[in-house]
Amino acid sequence: MGNVPGHCLGRNRNRLSSYLTPAEKIILRTTLELIKDDLHDLGVIVFVRFFETEPKLKRLFPKIVRVNENNELELEMDGEMLRKHGHNVMHTLGGAIENMEESDFMNTVIIAIGSTHVRRKVKGKMLYHLWPSLDYGLRDVLQERYTREVAAAWKKLFYYTINQMRRGMKASKFGINKATDV
Repeated sequence: MGNVPGHCLGRNRNRLSSYLTPAEKIILRTTLELIKDDLHDLGVIVFVRFFETEPKLKRLFPKIVRVNENNELELEMDGEMLRKHGHNVMHTLGGAIENMEESDFMNTVIIAIGSTHVRRKVKGKMLYHLWPSLDYGLRDVLQERYTREVAAAWKKLFYYTINQMRRGMKASKFGINKATDV
């Protein structure tokens, strides 16, 4: 994958199933099954960690985070909004796994999510900052089952999803209505 996440998809950028190896598909399906009941909690772990490690990005979440004048995360986060956002993110990733062979529908959803992020002043490159927190959360939940191969498969899924979101951001930025035209 290297250091060029925007170019990691190549010709298969619109087909998750062709972007993953058969082994990675099995890994993603298997680990999703293991964490399916914990997606809600995993989302909270991921975003709490994200806000701890990316304090400059906290201001992009005014419905979730309360920030004081020193740009410090207040103890009083809106827990319900945090859980809701974490839930949405994790279920989007889960949906991508469940629909990897027929990714057209999920791509449409993910592209639409990307376009909503433009309205919230999120830049495409900012999305990649979430990976270390997702990696942390998956490691926390899966524990010894979180191997190097599992991490690599989830990272590929994450980058694929982010690139689909960026398509939506680009479409929104340029006023393109059909995300398929991006």
